[in-house]
Amino acid sequence: MPHDDTQTAPAQPPLRSTSGAARTPAAPASPSPARHDSTTGHPGSRISAVFIVKDEEDVLEASLAALGWVDEIVVYDTGSTDRTREIASAWASTVVEGYWDDDFGAARNRAVEHATGDWVLTVDADEVFSGDPATVRAALDPTVGCHLVLVDNVAGGGVGEATVTKSMASVRLYLRGAFTWSGRLHEQMVAARPGADLRAATPVPTARLAHSGYLTERMADRSKARRNLDLARLDVAAARRDGLPAPQVAVLEANLSRSLGLHGDTAEGLELGRRVLGSGLLARDAAVALVPALVELALALGQDEVVDELLDAWLALDTLPARPLARKAYVLALRQDAARTLETLDLIPAHAVDDQQVPFRKTELAPVEVWALLSAGRAADAAEVAVRAAAAGLPSVAPARLVGVFRDADRPLADLLAVVDGPLWGDLALQTVSDGSRPARLFLEAMDAARPGDVSVLLCGAALAPALSIEEAVAWSVRLRTHGLAERCPLVALSRDEAQDPRQRAVAAAIAVDVYSDERAVPGLEAALADVSPEHEAELASHLEIVAPGLVSLA
Repeated sequence: MPHDDTQTAPAQPPLRSTSGAARTPAAPASPSPARHDSTTGHPGSRISAVFIVKDEEDVLEASLAALGWVDEIVVYDTGSTDRTREIASAWASTVVEGYWDDDFGAARNRAVEHATGDWVLTVDADEVFSGDPATVRAALDPTVGCHLVLVDNVAGGGVGEATVTKSMASVRLYLRGAFTWSGRLHEQMVAARPGADLRAATPVPTARLAHSGYLTERMADRSKARRNLDLARLDVAAARRDGLPAPQVAVLEANLSRSLGLHGDTAEGLELGRRVLGSGLLARDAAVALVPALVELALALGQDEVVDELLDAWLALDTLPARPLARKAYVLALRQDAARTLETLDLIPAHAVDDQQVPFRKTELAPVEVWALLSAGRAADAAEVAVRAAAAGLPSVAPARLVGVFRDADRPLADLLAVVDGPLWGDLALQTVSDGSRPARLFLEAMDAARPGDVSVLLCGAALAPALSIEEAVAWSVRLRTHGLAERCPLVALSRDEAQDPRQRAVAAAIAVDVYSDERAVPGLEAALADVSPEHEAELASHLEIVAPGLVSLA
């Protein structure tokens, strides 16, 4: 039991250590960011990355840091009150203290006025670029003048973690001066000179933007939903006042429907969206953009019949049936209907591409497919799906669950770990720490066996110290010390953890002191011995004499 501070501790504990003092390791230094240096221009292919921002301190640096390869970064600030301009100044070539007039299109045009590159790459602060710069430059075609970049829209939900819900092609690279921006909200590019044609846009291989702006926490933090709703209402009111054609008004009403939903006006947004969709005034592309949002609103309201109706409408409209089928499979999984989930999944091809060259991979549905297969008693098939997803760099189910899947499939976890690479490896290791269960710890041990000495795995093993048994702590201590990470020794960490049973702390400390002569464990040993209840003293003394002979004596 822990000490009661209101009582007087004995002058000398019944059990006592015979060793000396502890020492504390120094903390490592942190690196500093480097300022962007624009020196890589090529005749006719200089690229200016252009931003409009306001109060983006939580996401801007990651976006800017991914653009060190461009020739110029222009950041147009519309009135930030946080550290946005300070962060921009550390990375950007040009930072402009601009203004906001409730018009995204106008703000983008003002930002582009400060660019000097031949090409403009439009990036938002909550987007992070990935791709091969050389491939991007090679794809630039002045005879076309505009290019598509894949934007992965990230949203919460599904498997309890952020997942890419949809990739869409967007014209983000264009010849400066060939196009201009128009529209207060959901601004679009329009031709600014003869011959400029957005329909001629071609995709840029490897280039992607990961967009996190509509994650729930971002919406809450920045009041983006309220702002977008106000702008959408203004657009609709102006269109009706000016007598715009009904199809144009319908597009703006579709924007308003989505904005209502994002603001939390779920029923109103669904009602308006269904009316607009049923009017037949929307072009197919606009309808395809609206109907997935309506599905989510109907799901939030628990209106299953409406969800099914909208999924059918989506399937009839989309040039890539895999997308609505994927959402249908997810909805059926939410309803715990494993049989129909598998029937729907069977209709989805492994790979598909729509008419805008936006790809779809069935592996993105791995969490749903693994659940459905396990529910049907098909562990071997579930394990195979998990392996295919891992090979594609995608998660399936949590590490602790994977242990059970591969056990039931009578298949070694090494088959999965052999194909895991990139960020997924570190993500899996971190998940074992957040879980901490015995199956999760077994998964981490398998990761260590697959890649002995991997630093990310070793550090996660150290972080699990509070959850480890003595046997596990010894094993991880050996691994960490073997690879030069003695300062992270779990035995020492256990000895210091006052939440642990004092007998556990004492044994961990005794091993650290006796086997490794690690004096950092001495204070923990002495504190643990003082906390041991009298009825356990003899048993503990006997145990300590086995693991660390002569280290502890009976008083």
